[in-house]
Amino acid sequence: MPITGVEHHYACHCAGCGQELTGDTPKRAYTGFYTIDIEYGEPDKPGIRISNIKHLYYDSSCDCGHTTRIAPHREPPEELFEGIELTEWRLVGPALMSLIIFLNMRMRMSRPRIQEFLLLWLNIELSTGTINQCIHEGGRAVDPIENQMVKELLDSKLLHADETTWLIAGKPFWLWVFASSTVTLYYITLRSNELVRNLLGEYKGWLMSDGYQVYREIHKRLRCWAHLLRKAKGIAESLNLEAGTFGKKAQELLKTLMDAVYQVREGSPEENLEEKYQILLEDFKAECERIKGESKHKKARALAVEFLNDWEAIFMVLRHPHMPLTNVEGV
Repeated sequence: MPITGVEHHYACHCAGCGQELTGDTPKRAYTGFYTIDIEYGEPDKPGIRISNIKHLYYDSSCDCGHTTRIAPHREPPEELFEGIELTEWRLVGPALMSLIIFLNMRMRMSRPRIQEFLLLWLNIELSTGTINQCIHEGGRAVDPIENQMVKELLDSKLLHADETTWLIAGKPFWLWVFASSTVTLYYITLRSNELVRNLLGEYKGWLMSDGYQVYREIHKRLRCWAHLLRKAKGIAESLNLEAGTFGKKAQELLKTLMDAVYQVREGSPEENLEEKYQILLEDFKAECERIKGESKHKKARALAVEFLNDWEAIFMVLRHPHMPLTNVEGV
């Protein structure tokens, strides 16, 4: 590729005596490399172009007799990132690396597909090994950002959490997501209590979550009604008369309360919804207790137990009607 620019790297001060090294100081280039990158256009001139920058590194000779050599910065591998070094000596520049990571992580493209895309659309030929190296180095480079994201999550007033199964080499792991209005943080780990406890142990805001029991350790919690409505709908369609009746009652209760919450949000006079629907709630709670103790329908009994275990979190929105009702609302 044609060279589009040259960058010279040399010492500003003598490493021996500390004297400033000026432009007249004798210098000798001893090594160099090329970096291919993407340069983006301006708003009035959109588009991209490919740059190929030649980097030259110099030995500078001081009057004191000492020769100072400037070298590309390197950060050796760490325990958490075994075999992954961060260095300025690299073929792929930061913008091109970001594109590679985007194609892999966001667009779910394999290394060979990324290789094909870059060659066909940008006329950049990279090996799959180099592409793989970019993805791994990018992961290490952004590692310090995790602590900043965690801090911002813990400072938020409302946090959403969810988890789902995630297979890695055929082994069952879990993908966790924690999202505020400004930050979304993912973890892939075993489904254990330790992640939530370690991450949210000091959290003081509201947590919106599903019914996973570890979330019950968070003091200020909201339950996602979408999960409950889906389960209630399934039970309402059961051929078992007792279970079907219970499922329909749960559906009707949640829909009635949802309408009341939305009316407050749309400007109806503020009122204590928990007090207004106290009798309805007490009747349904008694029904949950009965189903829990008497029903032989496994799913109906499980839903009744879920309501009883998370009663406060489920109906907390009646005290705070402007809080979300589901795990996606407001994110």
